Amino acid sequence: MTWLLLTLVATTLWGFTNLIDSDLLERQRQDPNVLTFVTGLFGSIPVLLIPLLNIAAPSPPIVVAALLGGAVGLFVYWPYYKALEKTHTANVILLWNLAPVLVVFSTWLFLGEQLAVKEYIAMIFLIASSFLTSYQPTGSHHIPAVAVGWMLLASLTTAIEFTLLEYIFRHTSILDGIAWVSVGVLIATITLLLAVPPARRQITMALKNTRLRKRFVLNELLDLTASLLRMGAIRLGSAGLVSTVSGLQPLIVLLFSPLFKSKQTPPSRILILIAVALGMVGLGLLA
Repeated sequence: MTWLLLTLVATTLWGFTNLIDSDLLERQRQDPNVLTFVTGLFGSIPVLLIPLLNIAAPSPPIVVAALLGGAVGLFVYWPYYKALEKTHTANVILLWNLAPVLVVFSTWLFLGEQLAVKEYIAMIFLIASSFLTSYQPTGSHHIPAVAVGWMLLASLTTAIEFTLLEYIFRHTSILDGIAWVSVGVLIATITLLLAVPPARRQITMALKNTRLRKRFVLNELLDLTASLLRMGAIRLGSAGLVSTVSGLQPLIVLLFSPLFKSKQTPPSRILILIAVALGMVGLGLLA
């Protein structure tokens, strides 16, 4: 199951970048516009593949879907960063559990994708694992309504992005798809720079900071690698399954959080053990 391995590696990388994102917003006081621009800048790197690897131009509908997929994929980050400004990383990932459900529904509705019964059961186990991992003790579990709103938007746009990626990779090769999606990311990044004048000054100031530049490079290279692995997983598997396995992200966040001196209160050991067991059962059903 190559798609499963790719998804697990991507999910691990994203769990790590979630904590770096939170640190940049909470301690480094970076604006979501700046982080979205930097994400788009690195996400545009595969554009270089077009002249180097003789990337083919697919049919117009595929090109349009790829450009939209890249643009929507970048836009997902903005409400995600806005939510991180308002609540803990684990809460943000917890709210993102709605995304797999929306992805499965969207790919079924628009592309006719059907999962097997055991795959639906696996999705339930993985989402349950994610909820338990993100559980906060009484008194610390309040999530601001505005953060819920931002993550609902992020989940909806994630479903749109995954549906477009599923459509693209059904009709084109992995390299062609990645290259054209990255063109969409580049267009969206340039649009952000031109359409939001205050962001240009914020971006310039942030990039002048040597310490921040190093953090940006590490974070965005990990993010880009995870994105490429995810697209490869969708090409080999399906958007619904890839989105479902990504539900293990809160467990990764919990694992790495001590490295970032996170203020988040972890769940009890019993809940963690139950969450790990549910996650293992879910993965076992998909393997």
